[in-house]
Amino acid sequence: MYVLSRTNFAFALEKSWPYFLYQSSDLRKFLPGKGNFNDFQAILGKNYVEDYFLNTLLSSLHKPGFRWIKPIETYMLDGCYVINESTVILLEFKSSSLHFNVIAEQDLSALKKFLKENFAADKKGAPQLAKAVRHLSKNSLCAYGIKTLVNKLRVYPVIIYTDINVCMLGINDYVDSYFQTI
Repeated sequence: MYVLSRTNFAFALEKSWPYFLYQSSDLRKFLPGKGNFNDFQAILGKNYVEDYFLNTLLSSLHKPGFRWIKPIETYMLDGCYVINESTVILLEFKSSSLHFNVIAEQDLSALKKFLKENFAADKKGAPQLAKAVRHLSKNSLCAYGIKTLVNKLRVYPVIIYTDINVCMLGINDYVDSYFQTI
């Protein structure tokens, strides 16, 4: 007997709804590139999650002393909060999904591969944040409108991820170890 919890059901819906939309609608015709399911997921991630969640929801938190900066250049991350001109929170959004077999089979090497590919390698996650921190240190006034001296800023790089499976203990430390080496 297998009992499904609310999280299993939510996970199934999260995975099946986009696939249902992709398969049963004419959306494929409007996708750039090959029009495959991965292209569709990328568009959903960019337009719904990043543009709606980050830019609409988080920008509504704008109040005196808090500035939400939407990305306007390719070097910028998915978002940036400037608090009292002394604290900067750099946000990078990752909407990658870990295959359920990795957890079910407790495959540590597959988990490490997923984390490295999606959060720590090439231009993804930690390297993006490191690049943004370097850019901020050189161009804080012109890029972000921050008048505070760079050595007086507190910078918090943050990766927001959507997959509940990535909430395991030790994941943040594992990704942070890559960030520290960059």
